[in-house]
Amino acid sequence: MPDAAPRPTIAALWARIAHLEDVGTLAHKVLPFGVHVLDRRLPQGGVAMESLHEVAGGDRGR
Repeated sequence: MPDAAPRPTIAALWARIAHLEDVGTLAHKVLPFGVHVLDRRLPQGGVAMESLHEVAGGDRGR
């Protein structure tokens, strides 16, 4: 799978969502995965430390 940069339309939507959520003014501690192709697609480069997250795998993880 190629490591392509986000399309301008998607990047514009992300910017709009960040503006609506006021992410630009709220500094959150984040936990990066350490995988550049994944971290660069997450808000602020990782998952928020002070939040609850649910992670689920496919049915191969049974």
